[in-house]
Amino acid sequence: MPWLKHVILDLVCTAVIAIAVFAAPVWARWFVVIYTPFMLVMKLFSLIVGRGTIGRTMASKTGATGVPRAFFHILYGANVVLLAWGRWWIMAAAWLAIWGVSVAYERRVGPAL
Repeated sequence: MPWLKHVILDLVCTAVIAIAVFAAPVWARWFVVIYTPFMLVMKLFSLIVGRGTIGRTMASKTGATGVPRAFFHILYGANVVLLAWGRWWIMAAAWLAIWGVSVAYERRVGPAL
């Protein structure tokens, strides 16, 4: 599993979302409130830019890194479920949108190389 080093930020993000939902420290809440819209904007930008270098870099980490495509589906799904469980409806909807945009990107231009 040498691809794990390429997904550390994603794993940390999901862990912080879990911390924000279950323990609710102020720093974790701020992380979720700031990181989620940032991630959504970056994913939307990569979908608009398309197959260019920036689009490939921001949209997907699959391909050359060896990260299984299902891994991100599991993480994004976990983020949606965690946030919905904690009744963070807007953030859950934003993560659902992030997930949808990621799927749309892969279907439109294929996974990153």
